Parts: sequence; structure tokens; C-alpha cells
Amino acid sequence: MGDEFPPGGAPEGVFTRKAGLADLAALHKLDNALFPPDIAYDPETFLFYLLDKSSEVIMAGDSAGLAGFSIIKKESKTRANLVTIDVEQSRQGRGVGSLLLSMAHMAAATWGASQVVLEVDTGNLRATKFYEKHGYTKTRIHKGYYPNGADAWEMRKTLA
Repeated sequence: MGDEFPPGGAPEGVFTRKAGLADLAALHKLDNALFPPDIAYDPETFLFYLLDKSSEVIMAGDSAGLAGFSIIKKESKTRANLVTIDVEQSRQGRGVGSLLLSMAHMAAATWGASQVVLEVDTGNLRATKFYEKHGYTKTRIHKGYYPNGADAWEMRKTLA
């Protein structure tokens, strides 16, 4: 899976690690900075993913603090769901999202998943292009998927 990392590997000075309960407040704060209240996750949702044995919350950070995180959940023996990738706005476009996606793919592969599925707002063109760049294809549309009534693309990728 070496070809999944951003060109040149991880961004300079950025590390990843599995998130723990002590990280809940930081995860919640970043998510709320990026998404409107009806879309952002509440603390209980983060607690669920942090405690769920079939989920992995992966953080990326550097000397300045939390750069981003991803959440991936095992859905079946062969499929995982990429719940979210959040990257702090000033670090977007610098390889952090690609690193987090790569780490999520590795977690899915260790579970034996051969496919990853995700949902992304149809109006979020930047995210849609990001996932397409990483080998995801649109498979269908979910009408009214989000609480605000926005539609979502379902996108899938087969892991190598």
C-alpha cells in the first residue's frame, strides 16, 4: 500500500496516532470549527467511535497541535465505512488529508476489508475531487442524506 501515501510520504513534521478518550474535546472542537451545528458530531458520537472496537479514530498532528483526524468503521468482513476526514483549514491541501486517508485504508485492510465506502455532500466539490483523486468513484446519490436536506454522493474504492 505504499502508493497510497502522499507523494514524498507524510508532510514534514506531521505524525499520526490512534486517538484516545483524552482527545475527545480536541476532536469535537475541530469538527465544530469545520461543519455547521446540524452536521457536526456531538461529543457522544465521538465517544461512541472512540470506544467502538470496530472503529478507528486516527489523529494527525504536529508541533502546532491537531492537524486533522479520520474515522473509519468496519461494516462487514469485506467493507469499511469512512465516516469522516476532518483537516484544520490552514492545513488543507498540504497532504494531511491524504495521509489520514491512507492510514484509514490501512486500518480497513487489517480488518480484511476489500472495499471502503463513504458519503460526501454533493455540493462539496473539493472533497469529491479529493476522493476521486484517491481512486473513489461515485456509485449513487442519497437524496436528503444530511439533516439540512442536502444530498450526498455515495463513493466507493476497492483496496488493492
